[in-house]
Amino acid sequence: MQSAQGLTRMLGLVVYQRPALMLYAETFSLLGFAIGMLITGKLKDIITYGGQRGSMYY
Repeated sequence: MQSAQGLTRMLGLVVYQRPALMLYAETFSLLGFAIGMLITGKLKDIITYGGQRGSMYY
């Protein structure tokens, strides 16, 4: 009985916290992508040519 109650509480917490977790994961992956692009030196190109870049450049 106690374990079932704990499981239900944990499930409710997971469901309740899901949007925050998704937002955190999205922010973290975007940050990781930006850092990766910065390391490869392509972030500067995206910032510089982002407005001009079209389908012909891909």
